[in-house]
Amino acid sequence: ANTDFRKEASRRIGELEELVKRKENEYEQFTSNQNKIEQVRLAAVRDRQRLESRVKDMQRQNEQLQIELEAHSNDIHRVEQDMRLMRERLPLEGQEVLETALAA
Repeated sequence: ANTDFRKEASRRIGELEELVKRKENEYEQFTSNQNKIEQVRLAAVRDRQRLESRVKDMQRQNEQLQIELEAHSNDIHRVEQDMRLMRERLPLEGQEVLETALAA
């Protein structure tokens, strides 16, 4: 009876040791996966920050280009207005010569 008890206890201890090994392996895999997931999450955060920074840079660049475009548009309008005034001040024959030269 005593040997049966020892055999049963040894078998049970063996089963428990196997269970502990399986649980340790599961825990190691879980920890490894958790670390990989955290690395992916951090990479995603870095990518998002980089993209947000790029968006801000592009918005600033767009604003600057809009300002430059408006300035060029104003310059063109001013030159056109000056040309119109100069054309109106020319004598009639000078206007005809100017129109002919501009049409060519």
